[in-house]
Amino acid sequence: MTLNINRADEQVAALTARAEAQGVSTEEFARRVLAHELLAANSEPFWNTFTRRMHSLPDEVFDQLPTDGASEHDDYLYGSPKRNQHRYFLLIPSTGFRLPIREISPMGRSYDSPPGLQGIPL
Repeated sequence: MTLNINRADEQVAALTARAEAQGVSTEEFARRVLAHELLAANSEPFWNTFTRRMHSLPDEVFDQLPTDGASEHDDYLYGSPKRNQHRYFLLIPSTGFRLPIREISPMGRSYDSPPGLQGIPL
């Protein structure tokens, strides 16, 4: 297909300069600009695509997501210690060492030490 577009001389000069800057012919540059504009006109906005895909997920997927994902995102993304986690330590008086013995997170996960050890909450 052949398409003739009549433009002012300064617009043709600007089109030619941009095509040369990209190392392509004026016709190829015009094809790329037209293809980009047509593609953008036919695509839906990101938020519509995101919403449509979120609604297509089954409820079981959402049930598996953590309830503290917003407040503890550093833990889930980077493995940083949780902010709302309570830690218990066994204090060894003569040395000053604190031995971690139990950690309880808001999600109900707990990490137990041998039975019988008493911890001091920090």
